Amino acid sequence: MTSPTRSDLAYYAQQSPITDPGPHAPRLAALPGDIPAVRDATRELIHYYWADGGIAEHGFAPERIAEIDLRYSSAIFSRAFELADVPLTTPRPTLQRVVGCCRDAAVTFVSIARQVGIPARVRTGFATYLIGGWKMDHVIAEAWDAREQRWRRVDAQLEDGFADPTDGEVIDPLDVATDRFISSSQAWLAARAGEIHPNLFIVAPDVDTPGTSGRQFLVHNLLTELAALNKREMLCWDSWGIFDEAADGLTAARERELDDLARAMLDPGTPVADLAARYDRPGYRVPRSVLSFSHATPVPVTVELPDWVDP
Repeated sequence: MTSPTRSDLAYYAQQSPITDPGPHAPRLAALPGDIPAVRDATRELIHYYWADGGIAEHGFAPERIAEIDLRYSSAIFSRAFELADVPLTTPRPTLQRVVGCCRDAAVTFVSIARQVGIPARVRTGFATYLIGGWKMDHVIAEAWDAREQRWRRVDAQLEDGFADPTDGEVIDPLDVATDRFISSSQAWLAARAGEIHPNLFIVAPDVDTPGTSGRQFLVHNLLTELAALNKREMLCWDSWGIFDEAADGLTAARERELDDLARAMLDPGTPVADLAARYDRPGYRVPRSVLSFSHATPVPVTVELPDWVDP
């Protein structure tokens, strides 16, 4: 595997339409420019809507579930400062956190990192350390370590000392090992090689909605990973393109195409231009409207996206 070029790192140090903090940019830019400090500024922002029984059990008003659909970091920061106008590193009581999920922690981490000059990007995949025995749908961030010349996988939602329930291994949230967070590209290749059964890759053990586990869900996460590497950091429940095709079974040619895509995304040195060319194909590129399977709505809804979808 190769290393990214300077120009590609510069690409990931610039905000996307989704991570752009808007009016909050000066507040973010004043933060220290190192990875641990960015994580500290992120970890107080989000309450995970699925944690410990759901938001009602923590005292949230039912209508606050709508916060999980905040797509842009600027909106997440605005809501956070509306709830409590305090420095980002200040501990927040539960009800002063924005209701969201791992994707929102990753997006706000990347937003802050880019604002202080650290190349960063969102990665989708599966965590082995959330529920023992399962590969759980998860989103983290990658931040470029200039001293070590490598990407670090950062899980901004984890507390210090968090242990994998499978074996008790303590997870370093600033450098998650590749066998603990399995990127979407890793997962696809492992399933194709017969190393991990595809049905172990899931949204959650108690979710049996079609498309939320197995090969179709692996395709979904490949699409979201490719979009994120092209700085289109989508919501976890956005669906488009070949996701529907995967429900009926993929052709051998499509499977080989996805194998090649996964290998490219797995290589940290794959040029941004190469990733852009792979993204800019029918069935892969984010369209002007996506189908959202949000937990905030009783049925899937079509979401119209703005002009940033088009180059």
